Amino acid sequence: MLILAADCGVTGAQLAVLNLGQQLLAHTSMPIDRRKPSVVISRALADRLVAMVDELGMSSVRRRCVMSVPGVVDRERGTVLDPSSLGPWHGTALADEMWQLLDAPVHLENDAKLRALGEARSATAMHGPLVYVKAGSGIGLGLVSAGGHIEHGSDGAAGEISHIRVPGSSALVDAATSAA
Repeated sequence: MLILAADCGVTGAQLAVLNLGQQLLAHTSMPIDRRKPSVVISRALADRLVAMVDELGMSSVRRRCVMSVPGVVDRERGTVLDPSSLGPWHGTALADEMWQLLDAPVHLENDAKLRALGEARSATAMHGPLVYVKAGSGIGLGLVSAGGHIEHGSDGAAGEISHIRVPGSSALVDAATSAA
């Protein structure tokens, strides 16, 4: 079994192929052009992941994919609800789209939440909740409970701190675009 990983950001993606022992077998990065339609971006990601598997001579090995994106994700539907700065994926059933392209099940998650889980799982001893703050083109936060579970909140938006309501105003401040 292979794990295909796609950590997608606003301007690029980190792609990896791992075995179940978490041994890194291949890694690359590629740009993302957010001006293109979602299906074009998805196909480029899938084509590169498949090429990485082929280059390893492991095209017949079963695989699963874990994919992270900035913004709010509906994990049950595998849909990007609020893709932060990746507008082409807004409302896209990205997990299904990628599953068809990769011929493998795809688990879709928010990038900061998935990184928080990785940190929690790699910690030698965790005695309380873990908070992970990601600062890149935007700002994200992931929270993992003391029991080792990602906190998603009632609407999946727990930790979405890059969109901040200003008290007394209906305006939304987007930390990614308002920082000078």
